[in-house]
Amino acid sequence: MVACFKFSWNDHIPRKSRKNVSDLQIIEIVKLAIKLALDLDFEQYDIKFRERELVFARSCFCTLIKRETNMSLKNIGKIFKHNYDHSTIIHNMTNIHDIEFLKGKDARIIQWQNVNKQYNKIKKWK
Repeated sequence: MVACFKFSWNDHIPRKSRKNVSDLQIIEIVKLAIKLALDLDFEQYDIKFRERELVFARSCFCTLIKRETNMSLKNIGKIFKHNYDHSTIIHNMTNIHDIEFLKGKDARIIQWQNVNKQYNKIKKWK
C-alpha cells in the first residue's frame, strides 16, 4: 500500500511567505500544543512505551514537525532520546494520515483536531 500524505493546510503558500519562525521555535510550539490538548509533557511521550496515548502523542508530534518545518525525517528522529529511525517517523505520520482519512470513524480524530487547534492558536501569537 502506497501512503500519500496530505502534508499541510497551507501547502499552497510558499514557505518563504509564511511567518518567519525558526525550527526550534516550532518544536517548542508543537510540544506546548500537545501538552495543552493531550495533557502530556514531552518527557512523558519521549520514553519507549507503547501505551496508546503516548504513541498517539508521538505521532502528533512527528506529523506536525514534518508539516511545519523543512527538517529531514532523520533529524526529527534525533529530537527524541532514542534517536528514532526515519521509518518510525514515516510510520507515525501514516498513523495520523489514516486517522484523517477515516474522519468520524475514529475517536482519535477529535484529539488530533484539538492538537491542530492548539498549535494554530499558539503559532498565531508567537
